Amino acid sequence: MDSHSADQPAAGPPADFPSLGEVVDANLAILEQAGVPGTHRLRDRGHLEAALSSARLAFANVTDPGDRVIAGASHLAFGIANGQAFLDGNRRTARAVTPTFLANNDLGHVSPVDKEDHSLARLLNRVVTPAGPSRATVDDFADLFRRRLANRTPRD
Repeated sequence: MDSHSADQPAAGPPADFPSLGEVVDANLAILEQAGVPGTHRLRDRGHLEAALSSARLAFANVTDPGDRVIAGASHLAFGIANGQAFLDGNRRTARAVTPTFLANNDLGHVSPVDKEDHSLARLLNRVVTPAGPSRATVDDFADLFRRRLANRTPRD
């Protein structure tokens, strides 16, 4: 096991990140549900691996448990949408995988998996807009999730 210096974040419980295969399966399921399974193709495995690695690294570099999950979720949503690793359904895949990640890490109330999350969908749409002030960033996702964390309580 690696030892951490004083300036590194303390180790916490590992987050329940989706595997590359789980994200690929989510994309296929989304496209099947949309009636276009023939468009399912992972065209750039490296971009998807980078999105997952970025989310894990963001999680590892934060010490507060809630902030860790929000950092991971923000990088996960942005990375999948921005990476465009799939031929089709990148934003829909991010919209499905991110709430599941939050729920698996005890923050499901931030973006529930059992109902539409229009704010998340709109933000994901802004990831693929041309560069400029309206283009979404990782920080925009973190802000959305932090606002919700402050204003929503878990369901029993």
